[in-house]
Amino acid sequence: MRLQLCLDWDNILTSPKRRSTLPPSFLPSHLSNCALYHGCLERCPNSLLYPQAYNFQPFLLFVTTSFPVRFSYHPVFTQFHLSQQPRRPLHLIIFPNFILSTTTTTMTRKPLRVGVLLVGTVQLLDLAAVDLLFMIDPSYLTACTLPKPLIELGRPVSVVYIGKAGPQAHQETTSNLSLQLTHSPTDPAVQPGALDVILIPGPEPSTVPDAEYLDLVRAHNAAGTHILSICTGILVVAHAGIAKGKHATGPRMMIPMLREKFPEAQWDDSLRAVHDGNLWCSGGITNGHDLIAMYLRTIVAEPLVKTILGMSDVPQRSLKYDSAPTTDNLFFLWQVLRALPSMLFRSIKA
Repeated sequence: MRLQLCLDWDNILTSPKRRSTLPPSFLPSHLSNCALYHGCLERCPNSLLYPQAYNFQPFLLFVTTSFPVRFSYHPVFTQFHLSQQPRRPLHLIIFPNFILSTTTTTMTRKPLRVGVLLVGTVQLLDLAAVDLLFMIDPSYLTACTLPKPLIELGRPVSVVYIGKAGPQAHQETTSNLSLQLTHSPTDPAVQPGALDVILIPGPEPSTVPDAEYLDLVRAHNAAGTHILSICTGILVVAHAGIAKGKHATGPRMMIPMLREKFPEAQWDDSLRAVHDGNLWCSGGITNGHDLIAMYLRTIVAEPLVKTILGMSDVPQRSLKYDSAPTTDNLFFLWQVLRALPSMLFRSIKA
């Protein structure tokens, strides 16, 4: 059985001087192969108790100096590192995952106010990710006849759609779908303080956003609003200048261009989604689902997140790509070569 070793956030010292290597002999022989989870990296949002986000084993093992109160959920592992407190005994405590997936304090019921920024013609599949956010709304959970304990973990969600044409105008997306806008970028109802999240689905790759969009994104960034960009939505973020100095990503095949055009950001082509401060961004198209899944884990309890992902059949896959960028490029090149004979045949026939 593989167990996760975790630490009590409130009862450890986080000073680097207190950290030392934990020898394998510290652990009972039957636990010597377990992984140590570095639980002091960050405080759990809203003082909630979460299991490790990517742990699917039936139990978790905690090292603690007192009864565990709250733990970091951040999925980062170290090689047997432990923040120790001198003269205080450490206790090994095993909990079933289903106990750790409950909250220890009341979850906020404050509505999550989401503004979807539609910059030109956006990709419909990018935009669809907003529905995963709305699925935490108690009205949706009730309509799905979920058990009350899960409904109680929900949070009301309001969504507005922002575009340059303004209220009542229709904004085109791919697949000939149009949405009715609710606000313009200069509307007071969508300024900093009125929204918790700005979601930016991807526009056409050649898009250069108008000043109204960039000003709104900059203002929300300065106010600490959570900014979520999906696919080419990162172009809006980059043009606004808010990716400078931050860990960021975008469509994998566009990363070389992004590195050249916006060198101030730390571009990562190894992950489907990344998070740095109030900026969250994803790779291409359906990587937006991975992004929203990652974001949901910071605003609602894990049982509800897993329920929503299960209901929508969104795979809980690794954020790390399975292949290297070079492999992906060769794959697409091979598809071009396969398509070439058909094109030549048609040109000859014409």
